[in-house]
Amino acid sequence: MEEDKREVNVVTLFQKAGLQSHDSSVDPEELRGVVVGLYFSAHWCPPCRQFTPLLKQAYHAINASGKRLEIVFVSSDHDEKQFEDYFKSMPWLAVPFSARAAQAAMASRFKVQGIPALVLIEDGEVVNASARGAVMKDPTGAAFPWKGQEDQAGGGGPNWYLIIAAVAFILLKYVFKVI
Repeated sequence: MEEDKREVNVVTLFQKAGLQSHDSSVDPEELRGVVVGLYFSAHWCPPCRQFTPLLKQAYHAINASGKRLEIVFVSSDHDEKQFEDYFKSMPWLAVPFSARAAQAAMASRFKVQGIPALVLIEDGEVVNASARGAVMKDPTGAAFPWKGQEDQAGGGGPNWYLIIAAVAFILLKYVFKVI
C-alpha cells in the first residue's frame, strides 16, 4: 500500500536528511509542535528570488504574532556555493546541500513539480501542499496556516511570464553567455 502523502513525521523526515541553521546542525526534535514549511527553491530561479522576500515577510509576521512557523529550505541549487549564497539571505533552517538524495525524495514525496513551492505541515499532517499563492495573497499571515487554500494551479497560479523570464535568463547566461 502506498504511504499516505498527507501524514508526515517531520522529526523522522529530518533525522534522515539532516537539518541545519546558519552555524550548526539542528535537532529535528525542535520542530515538534511547530508548523513546518518545506520551501523548495533555488538561487538560479528568478521566480524563487522574487518569492523569497515575500516568504520572509510572512515568516516574520507570523512568528511576531505568536504563532509558530519554521521554514526549511530544500535546495534545487546546482552547487554548494549557490546554495550557501542563497541560504545566507534566509532567516530559517535548511536541509544540508550534501543531502541531495533526501532533497529529491522530499520533492517526489510532496509532488513538487516546479519551484518555488511551499508545503505546510502541522501536527504530522500536510495542511497545505501548495501554499505559495496563499502567502502571496496573505503576506501578513492573517489566515495562517492557510488550510484549504491550496493553489489550484500549484505554485501560486499561472506564472508564464516568470517562466519565460527564467528561460530567457538561463539562455542568455549559460547558452549565449551574454550576462
